[in-house]
Amino acid sequence: MIKSIVEEVVTHGVYVFLDELADNKPYVGKSKRDLDKRIKEHAKSGSRRASLIVSKINVKGSKDDVQVIEQLIYDLLAGDNADSLSNTNRPLSKTRASKHKLRQKLATLKICSK
Repeated sequence: MIKSIVEEVVTHGVYVFLDELADNKPYVGKSKRDLDKRIKEHAKSGSRRASLIVSKINVKGSKDDVQVIEQLIYDLLAGDNADSLSNTNRPLSKTRASKHKLRQKLATLKICSK
């Protein structure tokens, strides 16, 4: 059984869990389906194993909105050290030309204002 500090059922959003297969580094993912089911699919495929679900974020909006929030959470957790996460790819990597507009959208977000 996967331990979770978040009990609510969330669909269409972003999740963070500690990946047991990567020395409990955080993993950031997204899904347009039930997040708990998606997290279990990682374990079933053998790619990741959640030791603790840290966060489930319900994102109201489009698939693009979910991708932008995923990247935002990724950036907040990784800072300047992508190796601090279990993710093997940056969600809105500059090498992915198709994600250019989403990177621009992310750049316009204001998290904290003065």
